[in-house]
Amino acid sequence: DEALAMYQELHKYDESIRLAERKNHPKVMHLKNFYLQWLLSTQQEEKAGELQEQEGDYVRAIDLYLRGGMAAKAASVVNRQ
Repeated sequence: DEALAMYQELHKYDESIRLAERKNHPKVMHLKNFYLQWLLSTQQEEKAGELQEQEGDYVRAIDLYLRGGMAAKAASVVNRQ
């Protein structure tokens, strides 16, 4: 828990989530949701879209890419899926 908190304080959410997944931490989904909301609140739609792609939520990824003005990236998801 201390390592997770440290990563979050440093805004290293990717590392925090990877650690939580490796340790089968019960708050993995909470961390992912918090990170997604943080990305959106800081207008990082591209990174949020990438996160959704990794989770297999392609429709949400496409939506985020389009909201972020990245139509080409959204189209590439459509072409790959």
